[in-house]
Amino acid sequence: MPEKENQNAEAPLRRQRSDYVVDTNVLIRTQQPDTQPREYQAARDAIAGLVLRGNILHVTPLILVEFWSVLTRNAPAGVGMDAIRAQREMTQIRTLFTLLPDTPEVLEEWQEIVVQHGVTGIDVYDAYIAATLRVHRIPRLLTFNAADFRRFGPFRVVHPTEVSGGPADEPV
Repeated sequence: MPEKENQNAEAPLRRQRSDYVVDTNVLIRTQQPDTQPREYQAARDAIAGLVLRGNILHVTPLILVEFWSVLTRNAPAGVGMDAIRAQREMTQIRTLFTLLPDTPEVLEEWQEIVVQHGVTGIDVYDAYIAATLRVHRIPRLLTFNAADFRRFGPFRVVHPTEVSGGPADEPV
């Protein structure tokens, strides 16, 4: 019996149920079938597969703010949606994903992370997402930008292709 438990602990990601925070870049790729076709498919497959396997997917207020910013920004740096369509997308995200609250503890954890790791500039936003995962004890982050988050653990950084069945572009 203990051997079975150990085997289950080592099971591939696609067979384990868990909580995940879905990073902004994954959400954005679900909106870019023409400009990012491979990542579009990987993002959609990963989200659908995780949900079908009973995983709980979360977003944070910061992720939603970043999502809105990119949705409504003109190409090439954004998707170029108007506010009405962006609101529909946000409503769908809020329906499918659990919103983790910002708390004073998240801010305190963020301050510890940025000081400990010497985080500056635009990287402070990734550190804030990491602080949210740490405070809420979410074990996994689904992102295309694994390198941006690895140093912040203890959560596991997961590339969408790891859970969508395709080969990972970048090992994590």
